[in-house]
Amino acid sequence: MAKLTYSEIKQILLNRPGKELIEDGCNMHKKLSMHINGIGLANYIEQIETYEKPEHIKLRKQYAKSNVDLFARLTRPVSKVFSARGGGRYYKLETEEQEREFAMMLTNVEHEYSSKKWVETFWKPRYFDDPMGLIYMEVGDNETYPTYKSIEDIFDYKLSGRRVEWVVFRTKEKDVFRVVDDMFDLTYKVENESVRKVGPTYPNYFGYVPGLVVSDLPKNGFTDLFISPLNDVVELADTYLRDGSIRNIYKFKHGFPKTWKYREVCGDCKSTGMIGGTVCRTCNGTGLKLDSKPSEIMVLDLPTNGEPTIAPDVMGFVSPDIEYLKYSREEQTHLEDLIFETHWGTKRSDSRQNLERETAAGRYMDVQPINDRLSEYADAAEHMEKFIVNNIGFFNYQSAYKGATISYGRRFLVEGPDAIWKKYESARKQGAPFGTLDEHLKEYYETKFQSNALELNKYLKMMRIEPVVHLTVEQAKTVIGGIELARKVYFSEWAATITEPQWLGMKDSDLKESLTRFAEERYEPADDPDYEAKGDDNGGGANNQQRVKKKDKTVVGAGGAAGPDDDEDD
Repeated sequence: MAKLTYSEIKQILLNRPGKELIEDGCNMHKKLSMHINGIGLANYIEQIETYEKPEHIKLRKQYAKSNVDLFARLTRPVSKVFSARGGGRYYKLETEEQEREFAMMLTNVEHEYSSKKWVETFWKPRYFDDPMGLIYMEVGDNETYPTYKSIEDIFDYKLSGRRVEWVVFRTKEKDVFRVVDDMFDLTYKVENESVRKVGPTYPNYFGYVPGLVVSDLPKNGFTDLFISPLNDVVELADTYLRDGSIRNIYKFKHGFPKTWKYREVCGDCKSTGMIGGTVCRTCNGTGLKLDSKPSEIMVLDLPTNGEPTIAPDVMGFVSPDIEYLKYSREEQTHLEDLIFETHWGTKRSDSRQNLERETAAGRYMDVQPINDRLSEYADAAEHMEKFIVNNIGFFNYQSAYKGATISYGRRFLVEGPDAIWKKYESARKQGAPFGTLDEHLKEYYETKFQSNALELNKYLKMMRIEPVVHLTVEQAKTVIGGIELARKVYFSEWAATITEPQWLGMKDSDLKESLTRFAEERYEPADDPDYEAKGDDNGGGANNQQRVKKKDKTVVGAGGAAGPDDDEDD
C-alpha cells in the first residue's frame, strides 16, 4: 500500500519523478490522435528539404486531408467484439436477490450506459489513441462510476504494471493538483517552491487507487510503458499522410489547364501601357491584350521567319500530366492494403487483387487471422469491464461481493452471410457431421440477422424444430418415416401459418406439437383404409395430392385456420 507523506508529495509536485514516462505517453497520444481523430494535423506536416518551397509547405498544411477515414476503415472490425455471439457474465454475492440487484445496477453504470456499452463507447477509442491514459473510478453521491482520464490531464503517477500506486491529476486551476494515494484524496497548491494543502481531505473508500492504465500492451523492454494496438502501423500511416498531402498539392497546382496565347498589342494604349499619363486599365500597364490576369496566362511571342508554330490557333490550353495522379492513387491504395494486412494479418476481402486471385473458399479461410486479432481485443475489453464491475461490486457490497466472471463471445461474424452459406453447403455435400453443420447454419443465421434479433430468434427456432434440418425431403426419406417424415414434408407449409408473435412467445415444445398436429391432418400411409387421396383445388394432380381422413374431409392449408375438433381421432 502506498500512503504518501507530505514530504513525498512535495517532492512529487516540485520534481515530477515520472515526468519522462508522462511525456512519452503524451507524445504517443498526440501522434495517435492526429492520425485517428485529425487533431493537430498541421503540426505533423513537415517541409521536404531541397524539394519544397516555403509556399508549398504552407499550402500542404492548409489543405492536407487527415487519416481519419483510413483509421475508421482499419478499426471498424473491432466493433465485432461487442456484437459477437456467445459468452456470458456471472456475479457472485451472498444472496440471489443481491445478484439480481447488482445485475440491474450494471445496466446503468454512468449516463444510462451498461458496463459493456461503456467499455465500447469510452474505453475502446482511448485504447487506440491514448494507451497511457487511465480508466478511473470516481466517487459521488454514495456511488462509484467509471471515468476516462487523459494522459494530458495527469501531472504524474507511479505504476505497478497497469495498476496505479499513486496519481497526481491536473485541475482547472493553475498550479493546483489533486493527489490520490491508497488512503486519501487531497488537493495541493504549488507556489514557487512551497507546497500547501488546500480544500478538504477525502478518504479513499477503496483502500487502493482505483485506476487502470487504458492499454494492456507493454512496450518491448518496459514494464510501465504501454502502447496502442495500432502502434504497428503508425510509420505506414505517416507515409500515407505525407503522400496524400503531396498528391493534393499536385492537384491544386496542375489540376487546371494552363492558358497560353500569342502576344498581342493592347488596342487602347498601343503597347505603351499608358494612356494620358496613367496606367492603361485595359492591359493593366502591360501593353498586351489580355482577357485575364497576366499571372494566369502564358504569353508567347509570335513566331518569326522559319520558327515553328505551336498550334494553328492564336491561343490554347496545356493539359496537366495525369500519370502521377494515377500512380499516386494506386500507391495510396497499396499503402492502405499494407496497413490493413500489417494490423489484421490478412488482405482486405474487398481488395481488387484479392477478389481476382482467390476463390470464395480462400477468402473465408483468411478470416482466421482477423478472428485471432479480435480475440486479443476481446481479452482486453473483458479485463477492463471486469475492473469496472469489480470496483462497483466492492464499493456497494464490500465483503458480500465475491467477484464476477465476464466472458465475451468469440463468434465474431466477420464473414458475410453468402460466404458462410457456401461454407455450409460445401460441408453438407462432403457429409460433415450434423454437429458441424449445426454450427455453420447457426453462424449463417447469426450473421444474416445480426441486426434483427426477432428474425434471428425465429430462424434459430425453425432450425431446432424442423426434423433432420440438413437433409432434403428426398434425403430424409432414407432415414425417417411415418409422422416424422410428414413433419419434414409439411414443415415449410406449417411455418407459414405461425405468426411473428407466436415465433417470439411460444416454447419449442409447443411449436413442435403444433407441427405434429399440422402434419397428422395432411399425411398418412397410402395403404391406410381410413385415408384417401385428394388433389389440390387448382387441379395440381398426383404430385400435389394429400392424404385426408374419410371421416373428416377438412383440409387445413398453409395460412388457413385450424379445422373442426378431431379429438376422437387423435
